[in-house]
Amino acid sequence: AEEVNATAVQINEVTRQLVDADIVISSTASQLPILGKGATENALKKRKHRPIFMVDLAVPRDIETQVGELDDIYLYTVDDLKSVVDENLRSRELAAEAAQEIINLEVKAFDQWLCTHQSADHIRELRQKAELIKQQCIEKTLSQFRQDNDADKAIERLANMLTNKMLHGPTIEMRRALKEQDEDTIRFLQSLISPD
Repeated sequence: AEEVNATAVQINEVTRQLVDADIVISSTASQLPILGKGATENALKKRKHRPIFMVDLAVPRDIETQVGELDDIYLYTVDDLKSVVDENLRSRELAAEAAQEIINLEVKAFDQWLCTHQSADHIRELRQKAELIKQQCIEKTLSQFRQDNDADKAIERLANMLTNKMLHGPTIEMRRALKEQDEDTIRFLQSLISPD
């Protein structure tokens, strides 16, 4: 597990750990499946249906066949790997290399999908926070405008509020970066604001 930066899990912890696992590789000597459809469905709900890539290398199987029928589950078994091996390779050593290659390609594709998906979530969250700040500033400005009826003053207040609220987080981060002489972060924060 250490060699590939993975975590080995005891059989009795499988269903609990499944919620946090993006990739599951199973190979036990159990005579019965250790992971069923119900437990996997529960984990998917808690994960908000983020996909899980599963490889079942056990004989007999550790993961129930029905798990592979679930949306957001990509289940590969020894049989899947064997069909590729039978077509292309004859020796055990070459079969192991082919299985590793399939796993590497699928993990890479899944990793790319996950990265893209997480980027979209971060961008959406950033935009939602900015929208909330904008709405709060508009409401406060309109409330003050109704009292003094001065449009120029209201626009200036709105601009100042937006500037202060939007720069609060980056300002704190800039102070930290300056204190720690973190040049990369300093340059990045400076690049966020452009007068153009």
